[in-house]
Amino acid sequence: MSSLVLKDVSFSYDNGRDVLKNISLNISQGEDIAILGPSGCGKSTLLSLMSGLISPSSGEIFFDKKKVSSPIVSFSMIFQDYCLFDWKNVFENLVMPLKLKGKTIDLNDVINLAKMLKIEDKLEDFPSDLSGGEKQRVAIGRALIDEARFILMDEPFSALDPLTRESLRYDVCSILKNKNVSIIMVTHSIEEAVYFGDRVVLFTDKNGEIKEIIDNKFSKDSNSIKGSIKDNMNDTIRMESMVDYDSTNKYSFNNFVDNKISSRDDMIKHIRMKIFEGEGGFY
Repeated sequence: MSSLVLKDVSFSYDNGRDVLKNISLNISQGEDIAILGPSGCGKSTLLSLMSGLISPSSGEIFFDKKKVSSPIVSFSMIFQDYCLFDWKNVFENLVMPLKLKGKTIDLNDVINLAKMLKIEDKLEDFPSDLSGGEKQRVAIGRALIDEARFILMDEPFSALDPLTRESLRYDVCSILKNKNVSIIMVTHSIEEAVYFGDRVVLFTDKNGEIKEIIDNKFSKDSNSIKGSIKDNMNDTIRMESMVDYDSTNKYSFNNFVDNKISSRDDMIKHIRMKIFEGEGGFY
């Protein structure tokens, strides 16, 4: 099984400004990771580093125990702004990764994928004829068609209206839940992070450092969009019993009780508390 390992990875611009500091992660194929943090904290830069599009200023990245020094061909990227070829129709956009790698195009596979993404009637349309949700479905299909082992998503749903966003989240998870593929998703949404992430990587407020990595037992909760509940969901952790909002717009956490996180909503609350704890938060 493939794995992606980051060891003490840092990245700085040429002007010396630090973007990321001492990032260490170990991600196995099939594990989903949500990267949660404010704008400007280095989340998108981290995806570019993971994929091999850019190199770290210090530290090392390994994929399948080999040091990453160029783009990883078994990775796919999904961007917020779709990145479709405007002069090609939906079918041509979908099969572009196969054409670039000289792989055989199976028409039945393309049609079946289009049906799963609910764009089977759009295959001859051009991007200019599509809604935002339809464009993102094409972008997601392009990432899936080549059987990528890791799919990196940079806020793929943020530009969509709420109803379209919820529908597309559900469809993507339904497609991916039986595939041995890892999703690594950058998001500003706590709810989205809990939906998708087996672990939630929480960044500090614009310091380019990981504040905490939170194990999330509810990414496959039967009440969430991803499928069946995990077995061991009764761990006891320390959780704040009450959140007070004061006149300085900061949350205070003075009362702690032992409590069980027994639902996805509890996990969302817990992560929200972690965000505001000590720093005043970034939302």
